Amino acid sequence: MAKATTVIEKRVPTQAEQEAEAMQEVMSAVAKNKDALLTFLDVLGELQESGALDMAHGALKSRHQIGVIGIGQLNKSGAQNIIKNGMSTVQFLAQLDPNKLQTMLGAVASGVDSAVTAEEQRPQKKPGLYDLFKRMRDPQVTSALGMMLNFLRGMGAAKGRDGDGN
Repeated sequence: MAKATTVIEKRVPTQAEQEAEAMQEVMSAVAKNKDALLTFLDVLGELQESGALDMAHGALKSRHQIGVIGIGQLNKSGAQNIIKNGMSTVQFLAQLDPNKLQTMLGAVASGVDSAVTAEEQRPQKKPGLYDLFKRMRDPQVTSALGMMLNFLRGMGAAKGRDGDGN
């Protein structure tokens, strides 16, 4: 009768065998991703030529000092307000319909242009009360006033909803 196996010898690869297997895996991955690696190396070369890699390398080496300076700037008076105002501005802009905003800003630009042109042509003459009433009959003026009144109505309605009726 045969002897029972009591010890199983596990084959442990040598360091050289492990390195050879790792190199084979790397070479296989390089072969599979050749195009992506060539593109990446091209981009990396462009970054090196432009100096961006040197800047990034310097920033990484100086990250502690940069962090200390950044925190110091954030602790200055008003920095928190700037951040809050920036966030509020972004939220405000996210609520606006881009087409409506473009229409309104186009009208504002046209109004500024018209005001500057009129001032350049007749800088001395100030409009009197009669001139103001006469201009109220101009359809463009009444259209702009209507838009401004609708703006003020909407602003007042929103202010009333917020419970700030003053």
